[in-house]
Amino acid sequence: MGDSLCNIARYITLLTDEDRFVRKKALKCVEDYLNTNSDKENTIFSTVAENLAKTLNDPVEVNRELAVKVLKLSIDVTNDVTPLLALLVPVLVMRLGQKEITEHSEEIRYSTLNLLYILLNRTDEISPFVDDYISVIQKTLVDPYHEIKKLSCKIAVVLSQRKCHRFYQISESILLPMLSNLTHQHSKVRLETVVALEKVLLHSQGKLVENVIAPLTQRLFDSSSAVRRAVIELVGSWLLDLPDRYSYQTKLLPLLLSGFIDESDEIRMVASKLWHHIGLKFEKENEEQLKDKLDFDHGPPFHYPCGCKRPILGCRELVYRSASKLFPGLCKDLSDWQEATRLKAASLIPLLILHLEESATQHTQHLLTGIANGLADALSRISPVGNMSLINMMPIVSFRKETSSSSTTTADRVDIISLVVTHATSQVFSLSEANEAIKIINQLFIAAQILGCMIPTKFWWHLLEPCLDRCTESAAPSSLAGHLLLLSGLLHGSPLNQLIITDEMEELKRDSPLNKCSTNVTNASTNSTSTATTSDDSHCIHGDKTNENNDYQMKKGHVKESYTQINYSTLHKIISYLCQNELISVISINAKAGLLECVQVCIKHLEEAIVLLKKETEQQQQQGDTLETLQLNDDSHKNIIQATYNAAKLIIQDNQIRSCLFEIILGSGAIWPENDLISSDFGRTVLSSCDKLMQWLAACHQDCINLSKQYHLSTEDEDFEVNSTPVSHMDQLFFSCMPKLICRLNEDLKKSISWNPRSVGLAILSRCLQIAPGPALLFTFNNHDNNSQTKKECLTTVLDLLERGCRLNCAPGGGGVDNGSSNSSQFNKSPGGTDPLTLASEAELRLRGLMLLTKLTDNNQIRKVLSSPKYLNYCFSKLILPVCVWRAGRTSEAMRKAAITSYLALLASAVSMHHLSEIVLNLRTNSEINIDNWLLTNNIESMHEIMKELTNREEVCDINNTNSNNEIQSFPKYSNLPSLSGSLLSLMLARLGSLLDDDLEGTRRLACLCLTIFFNGLLIPSPPISPASSSPMELSNGNQNHYEGNRVVDFLNSPTWIQPLTTTITNTVSSSNHELVKEHNVLLPYCPLANSFGDQVYRFYGNFIKRLNDSKDQIIG
Repeated sequence: MGDSLCNIARYITLLTDEDRFVRKKALKCVEDYLNTNSDKENTIFSTVAENLAKTLNDPVEVNRELAVKVLKLSIDVTNDVTPLLALLVPVLVMRLGQKEITEHSEEIRYSTLNLLYILLNRTDEISPFVDDYISVIQKTLVDPYHEIKKLSCKIAVVLSQRKCHRFYQISESILLPMLSNLTHQHSKVRLETVVALEKVLLHSQGKLVENVIAPLTQRLFDSSSAVRRAVIELVGSWLLDLPDRYSYQTKLLPLLLSGFIDESDEIRMVASKLWHHIGLKFEKENEEQLKDKLDFDHGPPFHYPCGCKRPILGCRELVYRSASKLFPGLCKDLSDWQEATRLKAASLIPLLILHLEESATQHTQHLLTGIANGLADALSRISPVGNMSLINMMPIVSFRKETSSSSTTTADRVDIISLVVTHATSQVFSLSEANEAIKIINQLFIAAQILGCMIPTKFWWHLLEPCLDRCTESAAPSSLAGHLLLLSGLLHGSPLNQLIITDEMEELKRDSPLNKCSTNVTNASTNSTSTATTSDDSHCIHGDKTNENNDYQMKKGHVKESYTQINYSTLHKIISYLCQNELISVISINAKAGLLECVQVCIKHLEEAIVLLKKETEQQQQQGDTLETLQLNDDSHKNIIQATYNAAKLIIQDNQIRSCLFEIILGSGAIWPENDLISSDFGRTVLSSCDKLMQWLAACHQDCINLSKQYHLSTEDEDFEVNSTPVSHMDQLFFSCMPKLICRLNEDLKKSISWNPRSVGLAILSRCLQIAPGPALLFTFNNHDNNSQTKKECLTTVLDLLERGCRLNCAPGGGGVDNGSSNSSQFNKSPGGTDPLTLASEAELRLRGLMLLTKLTDNNQIRKVLSSPKYLNYCFSKLILPVCVWRAGRTSEAMRKAAITSYLALLASAVSMHHLSEIVLNLRTNSEINIDNWLLTNNIESMHEIMKELTNREEVCDINNTNSNNEIQSFPKYSNLPSLSGSLLSLMLARLGSLLDDDLEGTRRLACLCLTIFFNGLLIPSPPISPASSSPMELSNGNQNHYEGNRVVDFLNSPTWIQPLTTTITNTVSSSNHELVKEHNVLLPYCPLANSFGDQVYRFYGNFIKRLNDSKDQIIG
């Protein structure tokens, strides 16, 4: 032993030798001695520690490395290293704690710092050296070597756990170096830093927490799930154990709740457990304050969102106390420049509302504004490709119980973390920004749903309506779209009984869209005490714990001229607001999507009421109970369920809601900023969605009618009369809604002298005529005007709207009504005149009116009605002939062409057309054959193509008239032209004559074809004159017996025309070599039907034009 000690003493002396190899050899000998000698003297190190410590400053790197190893081995063999701290710590501080890096080797710096870590773990009393430790890790935390950073964090954790008062005082000095590592590129460094911050700040001054929250918040977006989990655990630990946690709960809560919406299942579970423990601890610490709430907790509200597990009282109370400070910041973050921040804020809002429950009422204004602005911001970031996904965009997760029979939603309570998650969009876009925007919209849509569940509908609508008033499409289109999407979410979450709660009897202004066009106002008269029997579905109906007034008795009466008094529910107010011209005429893509969302949600509520009553009916049939004897076992929910059933009956019997939804759908599909947009992908998507919504509404409307009869609910008097022929759901919807729509359009026309090409009324009427089935326009309805009741035909009112709204009864150019009408002075285009339309706008307006008139003839049933003498006389005299008047200019040319097109369509409907196979081609002369060949092969389109289009309409009429051999039966052809007055026929012929000499070739061609059909129609017998009382529906059936024989009408007996034409007819039949008369040098545009009377007129139409231009040849009727 003595020899060993002597050798060690000699080696220690050699450590100061000038030769580096000697020093290295001495260190090696000491190391070998410590490694091989098992009988080590624990006191050896204390005697040589000072000299060994000095070797840490050896200029040779290898020697310094060996010195660190020897010191570690020496510490291992020493029982108590406390006396050695005074020798080692100053040297270590000199090597590691300087402003400039003294040790350039990263490995040696790490080994030296590890030596300090070993000393710290081997020592119990560190108070004298805390400042030295802090000075060292203050520098090593910012060391470039990542392993040193991690080890420094571990040293900081050990220092904090010693609970030294000096550390509490000076720990702030290491905070900034530690926070700088939160953005290090290595995730393990960030992880160790977060763990160190958790322990260090638990034993530091409370004021330091505020400086850490912002950097920690950024780590919630870390790509490493381990780092995010460490942040959640850190916040949970602070909320549980931090001495000043009550001072920082408001700022720490969002960080912990962010764990609920993390993409990692593990993190969500950790956050859920921590949140539960925090709530329990808060309840225990504040037991006296929460005693009443704990003892008298009535459970979740009846209308609590389905599928959501209710947080415990402590958690709800924590959110309640912090909500006023959280919501403003979250709403501001919805417009942050970073995508992740916007998405995180949007995901937290529904979670906080779910904790607040009814207490969210006091934050409604902040929430409505913030959610609407967040939606507007998200919408502005979506490209046109992404806009299509907004149509029919129902949220991926719905917090409402689906009452549809096809729904498979169960009422099982699941954990909230499985529902409030970051939703992925169903459509993946190429742009990440659009993808993120859709996710934000989904989250905010869910927030609006939950808010609708928690607060009374009447309250949030009172706050939202002024916001919608301020959002005009011209000033803020994105804001309008955001508010509309917000409204759809609120409507989706609102309970049915809340939506139908009625106000006190109040005055309704005459210009309300729901009431000024209503001929009968349906007022609820429901005293039913029916309730549902207890079932599995009873607890999923939305309701309110308060006892609402369930007495919905109202008096029935007609709308007076100025106003009426009714009980006006919140749903009425909302749909009435959406039905305004300013909203249904929106052209913004996003605004259309928001409006359609609102309509879809309203129809969904209507379907919910239908399903609810159908289930009640099934229960009655199964149990044999009457409506009045059904009872509930759960008395606590009896009032709510009863109110819900009563609300369902109210919405079922109210036709006004369905009428307004009908008008909104029409407007959404009718009004576009550009015509090209209709044919785009988005335009087709919108129109397809509108069609689906209309069909859905029609099906619900039929169910409402059936249920109203079944429950004997007071409904409106039938305002329409149809025949006994069964009609479809769509026909029934149009029968009920068309009278109110027509009244609305009439009211719009009263405010101006006519429409303009961009008028909302014209667009709605165009869309209506485009999608309306045939029978939908062929009914009679009761019109209440000036306290008098009259019957009107729907088709007549539609034609009247075209006449007045599109100025079809006036000569082009503002010249007044044709034929000297008294209205000729109302359109004055002179400077300072009353007409606001330019000539081009007026022409566009007339063209649209004529196109709509032509569109009416596409339907077989409507075409039959239009072919009746009554409608022929009206259409020609009021709508078509006034536009045929010649005026100079290309605009007038276009109007004349549109007029002759409508002229042709009406003539084709009034005159039965012969099929092409019925034309006798063998009887043509050589000249006729040559003309036909020239027409078919050269400059002019064949008349056969046009005749195919016209005759195909007749084939549709005969498709069901087959004999036993499945051959189409041939019926005698007829014409209604002979039934018209001679003066009208004269005017029709005169206008055709003027158009035969029109400058536009297309107009001349169509006029020539009209002339052919015109004279063919005069020689075809007319059907029997129908009684004056015949309805349009009866006329459309077409079951008429025709006169036999070939009666020549009186018009053709005119001495002006019968003489020259008689010779022509005689000569044509007997001549087989008839040549074309060429003295007028007029090109023949079409070949008429062979051997027809029009054929003869066509051959000599040059003479015919000369006759028409001769003022002496007056046509005698």
